[in-house]
Amino acid sequence: MQAEQPETYPYHTGQRYELRIYSLEPGSFGQILTSCPIHAAHCLTSVQFSPTSQLLLVSYGRRHISLLRSLVADGASASVVPVHTIVEVYRVADLSLLCVLPSAEDEVNAACFHPKQGHGFAYGTKEGRLRLVRHVIHSETETISLRPEAGTLPSQSRLSHLDRVFRIFLNFALSQCLVIPQRLERERFIRAAQRVLQSYPEIGSRYQLAETPYTLDLSELSFPVSFAEWTSCDATRFEQNYAWRGSLATTKIPDPAFVHPLEVPEALKGAAPLFAVRVTLLGDGCSILAITSMHGLTDGRRLARVFNAFAAAYRGDEDSCFLPAPNVARDTWPWHIAQLLPDLPADAAMAEDSPESQKFLHSQAGLLEQLYKQALEREQSEQPQHDATDEELQEQATVLLDRDDMRSLKAQLQRHPHLTDLPIFSTNDVIVALAWLLKCDAMGCHRPFQGPSESKRKCHLTIDAAQGSSAVLAPPGALGNIMNVIPIECITEHSEPAADADSPEALLDCLAKVVREVRESITAARSPGKMGQALIALADGLSDAGFHELMASVEDTDLMFTNWDQCGMETMDFGGFIAL
Repeated sequence: MQAEQPETYPYHTGQRYELRIYSLEPGSFGQILTSCPIHAAHCLTSVQFSPTSQLLLVSYGRRHISLLRSLVADGASASVVPVHTIVEVYRVADLSLLCVLPSAEDEVNAACFHPKQGHGFAYGTKEGRLRLVRHVIHSETETISLRPEAGTLPSQSRLSHLDRVFRIFLNFALSQCLVIPQRLERERFIRAAQRVLQSYPEIGSRYQLAETPYTLDLSELSFPVSFAEWTSCDATRFEQNYAWRGSLATTKIPDPAFVHPLEVPEALKGAAPLFAVRVTLLGDGCSILAITSMHGLTDGRRLARVFNAFAAAYRGDEDSCFLPAPNVARDTWPWHIAQLLPDLPADAAMAEDSPESQKFLHSQAGLLEQLYKQALEREQSEQPQHDATDEELQEQATVLLDRDDMRSLKAQLQRHPHLTDLPIFSTNDVIVALAWLLKCDAMGCHRPFQGPSESKRKCHLTIDAAQGSSAVLAPPGALGNIMNVIPIECITEHSEPAADADSPEALLDCLAKVVREVRESITAARSPGKMGQALIALADGLSDAGFHELMASVEDTDLMFTNWDQCGMETMDFGGFIAL
């Protein structure tokens, strides 16, 4: 009897297979944009783009030797089980391999992405199974998905609406916590959180990468609420170890376990929330309420309102601390989001608004509209001198910074000789300075303080700090440390950069000088706020060692606070959780 010959496939050592991305643009049709080698091309069953065309899914329908990933011992049958690759996900931009899905039993007939970003992908097997794969972020505490009870919400809001050429997005997470002198009830707090989501739906959104760099997906609203117990700690110990007592009570960085962490890289991909809440029950019957949010979503002033909204909803006071829903009252949205709802008539937006909101909108609407028009006019009159596409300039001017990046950068700047005599500068000052430098780079201009004085021209960073956004740059997040509208003139220089202009030392030196320029411009335009005045008063009466200890504890005067009676111009309702 002749042995049956094994089935063979047209694959042999030395033959190269490639995964290629071809251009469909008229001017470059058929051109290979990027490529990478791929194994077992004859086993492919699906090649699918993601809904945003940023990812590419590749599935395999056979167990080929080139796809073998590991051999796993099966204790039950005393055998070895081979595990093969069945799905791979590549980044379209450079075809770098992002993730691999192995399996010991599946062979894929077909696979595709879920039509909604962040919902994973599905594949069918030859055995007749249908599997849905999603990315899961593990947490030690329970996470509750909250949804609004009723109301019509806008489907999307574009975040990047200003200056399509110079988009700058600097994002990191900020946390604020509050000691509540009572034990918060779980079910009651969940109902309160649902009510807050109803009035502030943007906190339950996700970033969605679509045709423009960032949009807000408001189709499925939720944010994590986690509960934890810390029985070995009480309110007094917490304030002594994690906050300054008295008027200066600012939590330390990095966040302890009582703060829900946000995954910044995942959030930027739309796979993680932009807002999170954690309730920690202490041993003495008190509670810690910690709210964490992405800096591009909200600022301290708005977080104070959200705190107050939690308090009002928890005690059942539906009329206190709540403004009408955002699809009616745009005052409850960050300005850079509210301005992206042009389908709402001005009269309708004001019709059911509270007197407070009406007064604010009437006072701000004309000014913001004027700033917006001026910003567009400036950018149209100051086009880059070289012929670069929007995408090229956007790539040059896009920076993603998490909190560790900002903390490290600020620590270096605090030791820089150009800033040692500056009593206080904030993370937001660093953000504005970075935006200034990035804009110069994107325009093909020389950075400030790095070239000759001739051939200069002005561009403008007009900061609308009352609503926490920039009127020229695409919003890099809320600038909560400025309480007025302050135009900062940026000087750009057209000249050849020095040979060492891009060295770390030269860049840090340039950034330090620009930070000083930004801080002095702000100081000249307004007196220090309450927090700044408190810090300056304390610093005047401290020794050098005491001052450094103070600053080490405060770390960042704009990002974190505990038990401040005022954040921005918004009064904190610290006793609001106690039912009268």
